[in-house]
Amino acid sequence: MIRQILGKGRRAPLSVASENDGLQEDVGRTQPSATDALPLIRLQQLTKRFGWIPALQDVSCELHGGQIVAILGANGSGKSTLLKLCAGLLRPSEGNIQVAGWQLPKEAAQVRAHIGYAGHEIFLDESFTIQENLSFFAHCYGSAGKLRVDHSLGRLGLAKFAELAVRQLSRGRQQLVDIARATLHGPELLLLDEPLNHLDVVAEDVVVQMMKDARDSGSLILWVTHESSRVAAIADRVLLLHAGRLVVDEAGQVAETDWPATLKATLCQEMMNRSA
Repeated sequence: MIRQILGKGRRAPLSVASENDGLQEDVGRTQPSATDALPLIRLQQLTKRFGWIPALQDVSCELHGGQIVAILGANGSGKSTLLKLCAGLLRPSEGNIQVAGWQLPKEAAQVRAHIGYAGHEIFLDESFTIQENLSFFAHCYGSAGKLRVDHSLGRLGLAKFAELAVRQLSRGRQQLVDIARATLHGPELLLLDEPLNHLDVVAEDVVVQMMKDARDSGSLILWVTHESSRVAAIADRVLLLHAGRLVVDEAGQVAETDWPATLKATLCQEMMNRSA
């Protein structure tokens, strides 16, 4: 699984964190802006089926850097499937995916150097210490990643646990280590599947601030979440999935919207429409 995430091939420009910066200092990367013509992600009629069961159906959208995009929906709505498709971990049944100008899954090896992915599974060796795990991935990412290991440990409150094996950690701390792994190289695209699960309130705030700092540096963050009450304060855009279909795509009124009520009303309406 570790090799799946790392891939091989041409690397994206990496980012270096200094001791004084908030998250990263970009090297050789033009900062995306709201007027960028080329989206970081382009989905065209994306469909994924497992056997005869559709997990995603005809999803199309374009997403640019410099945004936190919350992905909402009930269990089984296709949220995690969408993230795995964008990470190159699944092959679409139909439709097209482009990430950073590359076509998936054909050019998945090139795309992975641009991506940080933290899903429900922890992509760590549980027999290694935190320090050993992060040093391994830093070595894979190159010297820029090596400079970020101590920075990530300190920021996520993991420095004093660095010599503990991952299997000795609580589920919440394991998740923090996995988030540190996913962000070591300052990825242009950060894919987070329910990253706040299992965390205490202090760790939640740290991870949310990391997401905001990555957005402010020009990265695109896709954030799968069930915490609809937090969306208005964090996200710049919201995608709401129901039964594998994209039923809401909101970018203009995110902060003003009552997302728990909107989520409930939208899903109830969709179920009524389908039963009619």
